[in-house]
Amino acid sequence: MTRKFYAEMYKEYKMTRDDYYILHDIGWRAQSWLAQKIGTEHMSYIHYEDLLPIQYRHHLVNPRYWGMIFKWKFKLKVVPKAFPISEKLQSVEMEHGCKHTLILPIMSDPDEFGEAKRILKPELLKFIYSGAKANTHEDDLSLLFQALQMLTDDEKKKIEIHITGMSKDKLEEKVGNPELLKGLTVEVHGWMKYSELIELYREMDFLALPRFKNGVTEANFPSKIPESLSFGIIPVCSKVGDYTRTYLEDGYNSFLFETGNVNACVQSLRRALNITEEDYLKMRKNARRTAVEKFGYKNWSEEISLFLKK
Repeated sequence: MTRKFYAEMYKEYKMTRDDYYILHDIGWRAQSWLAQKIGTEHMSYIHYEDLLPIQYRHHLVNPRYWGMIFKWKFKLKVVPKAFPISEKLQSVEMEHGCKHTLILPIMSDPDEFGEAKRILKPELLKFIYSGAKANTHEDDLSLLFQALQMLTDDEKKKIEIHITGMSKDKLEEKVGNPELLKGLTVEVHGWMKYSELIELYREMDFLALPRFKNGVTEANFPSKIPESLSFGIIPVCSKVGDYTRTYLEDGYNSFLFETGNVNACVQSLRRALNITEEDYLKMRKNARRTAVEKFGYKNWSEEISLFLKK
């Protein structure tokens, strides 16, 4: 968005220095213009992603990479307050001179679509991998399918795997070996409308989220965590990032395993498969409770308001 856009917004909404502004992602020129017009005392920004060379092709000669680096350094120095989504990002902000920070999780509205209640544990357990983040530095689908192949034939019959956000060809590419898909019940949905994804969530029992451990995943907070917990879906995921240290508890609302450890992933999958009906229903309730008490917008509104008025 250009300075012209913000000039129009400034005039239309009668923006003043008494208002509070939370920036998402704007260019440094537009931000500089805003700072001159309204000052920076009531200005803050949301910081949701770290910038690492591995995220850019040929980063040393990639102008987009260096432009983003310049923009964020400028923003960190000029804007006095920030809302990082992780401790990792908070440390980056403080290192570059941001004076005040409030770590916020990715949030959801647990009441928007209601709860997907269960009264029995189904015989066929449905796992979902949601999203298209299966790239070279975030989600490790190869490890997940290696672990699935290490299950017994009887165990495999108890699982149905749903993949969204990619085609079957892309899934095979990300898994690395098409043989890892054989003998498993895998349904590839491709890209879905959000309303369709919500309906699919209602049918799911577990969220599969295998991740690499690196600077990107340490800084990241996947939106699919609060989103799936809202429906009582139990995450089976790698232990990396703030959400696994602060909000997820192994055996309470999730099954966690060491990053990059295929045997540990197998163990977590088996714990999910062999869970008793009583514990299954209890963990679903705990997952939903976590979404309501920890990720609901209403829980954070007062704290955000107090932070902005400091």
